Amino acid sequence: MGAVQKLATIVIVGLVALATLLVIYLADEDNRREARAEAQQEDSIERGTETFIQFCLVCHGPAGEGYAFAEPGRVGAPIGGQSQATWINQTDDPVLRAEREELIRETILNGRRAPNGTILMPAWEDELNTEQVNELVLMIQNVDWNIVYNEALDTNGGYPTAPAAVELIPLVAEESATPAETGEVETGTVTLEAYDIGWRYNGQDTAGGELTMTVAPGTVIELVNTGNAHNFEAADLGINQDMPAGETVQVTVPENAEPGSYAFICNIPGHAAAGMVGTLIIEAP
Repeated sequence: MGAVQKLATIVIVGLVALATLLVIYLADEDNRREARAEAQQEDSIERGTETFIQFCLVCHGPAGEGYAFAEPGRVGAPIGGQSQATWINQTDDPVLRAEREELIRETILNGRRAPNGTILMPAWEDELNTEQVNELVLMIQNVDWNIVYNEALDTNGGYPTAPAAVELIPLVAEESATPAETGEVETGTVTLEAYDIGWRYNGQDTAGGELTMTVAPGTVIELVNTGNAHNFEAADLGINQDMPAGETVQVTVPENAEPGSYAFICNIPGHAAAGMVGTLIIEAP
């Protein structure tokens, strides 16, 4: 009888120990799942980094800073590094982050063209598979660009040289006047481009600093949107124009506008904070 009791005691103790271990295991399951998910994401980001270095570095640069911060041979737009693109691509705002994810994926797959047909970025739909595209999107929205830069240098045995400079066709409508030098008064029709998160005008880009347009009263501003939904607002001039994605719209500087400096922004939430601001200087022709 004593042997049976000992065996029963051992079984009970074993079951209690097993139950305790099971409770501890289940209690830590969420942490294990989170750790696995983080490890999988890190692996995906690393593969995305390898794809970036192989296919994207030549245009966007080793830190993703593109033409605004690298030598003139870089023709890709800023997507990372010490640029406003990092702030907007890796934002904590869930709505804006989802918007950026959609835009990044669409751009990788289908490329980007200017309204006049100029290829600003080639389509990669036929070159990259779905997994590679997803990894690139994940990488752009989460990576530490210092790590990308260092890996790019290791892969290339030093700082990778840029390709020969590529001349893109200016975004000027056929009826537009010849662009003036920065600071000269423009008349007739001028073109202002809104891209991912920024403005471009006459060689200036908000990714690289302040953008200024000097125009005369009555000037037509052709607003070309090569990015997602944007808006052009110069509140002190009474101008507020939505810019649908992929479309071109126009606004006119009032004929009676007083000479002076007028701020303009994209009033889509988060865009002005990300750098979509500029100054419109009105002077007599």
